[in-house]
Amino acid sequence: MNRSHPLLARNLLIATGTAFLNVIGGGLWGALLPLYYRQLGASDADIGTAFTLTILAHTLLQTLGGFLADRFGRRAILFAMTLNAPLFIAAGVAGDWHVVLIAHAGTRMLMGTQWPALFALISESVPKEMQGKAFGVFEFAIGMGTTIGPIIGALLIDRFAVGIGTLIVVNGVVIGFTAVARGLLMRESPRSAPPSARQLRAALTGDVRWFVLAISLFSVVETLTLAGPFLALFTHDVWHASEAEINLLTSAGSFCGVGIGLWGGHWADRAGGRQVIMWMAAACALVLVGWTLAPTLAWGIAPFVLLFVLDVVMVVAQQAQMSAITAPEMRASMVGLMGTAQSLIGSAGPVAGAVLVGAFGPASPFALGAGVSLLCAWAVSRMRKA
Repeated sequence: MNRSHPLLARNLLIATGTAFLNVIGGGLWGALLPLYYRQLGASDADIGTAFTLTILAHTLLQTLGGFLADRFGRRAILFAMTLNAPLFIAAGVAGDWHVVLIAHAGTRMLMGTQWPALFALISESVPKEMQGKAFGVFEFAIGMGTTIGPIIGALLIDRFAVGIGTLIVVNGVVIGFTAVARGLLMRESPRSAPPSARQLRAALTGDVRWFVLAISLFSVVETLTLAGPFLALFTHDVWHASEAEINLLTSAGSFCGVGIGLWGGHWADRAGGRQVIMWMAAACALVLVGWTLAPTLAWGIAPFVLLFVLDVVMVVAQQAQMSAITAPEMRASMVGLMGTAQSLIGSAGPVAGAVLVGAFGPASPFALGAGVSLLCAWAVSRMRKA
């Protein structure tokens, strides 16, 4: 561990720096993916299915990635991200939305594989009492990247007529570079024996189960809103926002969440992740009700931005709590198991949302998200320890 300030630890700096670059690349085009599918001939129902399949792909190797990271080392797993570069490039040059889906699902699968290893390296780079702040710094970097990326993307689209496919190719080049940097530059402590199946079963306490249920429910909220197709489709179809305006709105929301994420890490360290998750989930429900009632883009800006802010604090609190309830020797394995459950349940969001849009209109996914967010607050309240 670095002898200077804990938040200047080598692994934390490398993780945040590379995440910043990755998210800038993804932010160039990420909010526009539903519109890109449409351009290539996909229907709205196809788009909902595509998002569900992509989320499911994220789960395929996440548990395996956690086990391999605890057994063979975290840095080795990080190199898997280099395979994302050709997949992103394939998605950017494809003329068929099915090919885009397959390539994008492949990138999500690889990202799921490496997340338990990266999470463990971040957690172990700082003292336990500063893990919330460390994840606050990590999310700060992501927030800055999410702020800058859409602005650059909007500029390239609006001023230079750059296509969404080209922006995806640029993302592939960036993510290939950062994967190599992580694998070469990050350091890990000597590993103890990998956890046995019996140890993992014993670690799944009642509190851990309630926590997994809570974060899984909130994953449904995210796939119905910020991480799903309905935000871009609703903003485009109902509020009549252009592609550049959608990117700028995404940037504004991320910018407002940047500083709040640092505060969220401090709050999680002091009050405990459980309390923060409970309050943020309840607040998200109220904001989503406001979203469904907003008749125009002008009225929708406030709930749009607030949703980003609350999501950032929620993610920081989840990561701090996840770190607190997992032992270092089995952290990557436990994070992989939790992430798999979270993604599997979250994958229901896009399909459910697509059905609701067809039956009740474009605001219905956000109404469902409000109800599920309240269920998340209830589930985390069942935990006995903060």
